[in-house]
Amino acid sequence: MLAITSLLDTEHTEIVNTIIKDFEKEFGVKQVQATPDPHVTYLTTDALDMNLLKSYLERTSKCHRVFHMYTTGIGVFPGEHPVIYIPVLRTPPLNKFQSALYKDVSKLSTETGTFSQPKIWLPHISLALGDTSLDLLTPMFKYLAKYNFDWQIPVDNLTIFKQSENKTSFEIESEYNFANPILT
Repeated sequence: MLAITSLLDTEHTEIVNTIIKDFEKEFGVKQVQATPDPHVTYLTTDALDMNLLKSYLERTSKCHRVFHMYTTGIGVFPGEHPVIYIPVLRTPPLNKFQSALYKDVSKLSTETGTFSQPKIWLPHISLALGDTSLDLLTPMFKYLAKYNFDWQIPVDNLTIFKQSENKTSFEIESEYNFANPILT
């Protein structure tokens, strides 16, 4: 399985990595580290042809200008092992970008993830997942209360994460930086 993502900029990567490392130290939660870097996932896919997918993403990145995504607050996907995340607001530019990626990459894939469909896609930045518990939610939220998550993050790349052969982690397969400067 592959994930089509955008890595965060250095400033926000450092903040997220600090939180992730503190979660490991304070609460023993570290499964989110199965992905190499903080990111937002646009879709997951089983590509028919990796070279064709890479070519498409490279072309796409060359014709896109940097734009911003915005975050606010903290969210949780409930369950026995809740996922704690930073919600990304669905703005028109972000929606248009994700929808186009979904439409085009779907044509190059045997399957795309159910939650990648544009109408139900919920963009987010994961802080903890998989090895969390209901008992940890309160102390983890107390820890997060000291942060302001009203962020403006430049989107300037497309990055493919590839699942490892043992299916326990992901690694960066390819990264494509946007060629055009930021719009103000």
